[in-house]
Amino acid sequence: MAKLTNYNIGIALVVALGGFSFGFGSSSFITSIGQPGFYLFFALDPTSTYTANVLVALNCLFCAGGCVGSVGQSGVADKLGQSPRFLTWRDRLDEAWKILKRLHHDPTTLNEDDARSEFNAIVAQLEDEKRENATFIEMLKRPSWRRRCILVIFLLLAMQSTGVNGITNYLPVIFASLGMSPGMSLILYGKTCRAHDLRNSFCGFVGFAACAMIGLAETLLQRKYIGTTSRARNSACVLFIFLFIAFFQCVDAPSLIWSAEVFPTILRAKGMSLAVSAFFAGTLAFAVPAGVAFKSIGWHMYLIYCALSTLSLIVVYLYIPETKQIPIEEIGKLFGDHVATDHGVALSDVKFERNHLEFSQPTVTQ
Repeated sequence: MAKLTNYNIGIALVVALGGFSFGFGSSSFITSIGQPGFYLFFALDPTSTYTANVLVALNCLFCAGGCVGSVGQSGVADKLGQSPRFLTWRDRLDEAWKILKRLHHDPTTLNEDDARSEFNAIVAQLEDEKRENATFIEMLKRPSWRRRCILVIFLLLAMQSTGVNGITNYLPVIFASLGMSPGMSLILYGKTCRAHDLRNSFCGFVGFAACAMIGLAETLLQRKYIGTTSRARNSACVLFIFLFIAFFQCVDAPSLIWSAEVFPTILRAKGMSLAVSAFFAGTLAFAVPAGVAFKSIGWHMYLIYCALSTLSLIVVYLYIPETKQIPIEEIGKLFGDHVATDHGVALSDVKFERNHLEFSQPTVTQ
């Protein structure tokens, strides 16, 4: 069994820099629209429809760039990895084995059985996958690959349909409508960023259900109390926004992890490019218009997000297969693909010697 080590944690932190760079750019826009100086400098009236349209246009440019750019760089993404699977794919077996062995390193045991077992499976599966034509066109033509693409696109669109970015991208404006001062609005936004760090192991099903119920509660609260001077009642509205963001983590992390692991190694970079593009497309569809929508229909927007979350909940329950505790090399079975062991591949054909890796082609048993 793999162990959590300082090396593993270090790799996770480096990989997380990508998320940080996106979050920094996104939050720069959000914190800017929460400062009075932003509106003064550009001579904008924070309460006007024109200003709402300007904010939507700014947000739209950011998301459109992410939508197009994520697909455009998919070819480069294949060349950036140094993971054991990538190295094995490129026939750099010695390097792959050294890294995998280090990832599995456990000072309490002398054997390397877990690392050897996983490496055997990786090599055998990739020998099988190398024969495939890994292109976007083939991803759409082959039924099992096309099903993955459709589900991943749906899942990332569904993530945005909860309204998470439609709410968080305009939080300073929303908090101001609840009677908060500009300074307090920014402080509260900073606190919601901390709520985003509350990762958990609940499935996406629970997340969509929670988002729908909390969204309904927020709808009822704002319908009755928005525009009032009641501090306690407006604070209740803020509380449910915090609860929404916290429970959204049941959707956020599992959706991105699921999207990455369901694609075979030769398609993973393209698959994740498609997923990230769908993420930004969902932001364009469900979040960007929120600036004008909150201005025009107010609390009714939460009702729309609630309905969309309920629909997503049903689809996730019916069509998204569970991948928990299934090795990546065996996830293809869930979509009707054959994995290396299904072809009768003798994994023992990957031979380990004292200081050298000897690789022979897997044999297929009749």
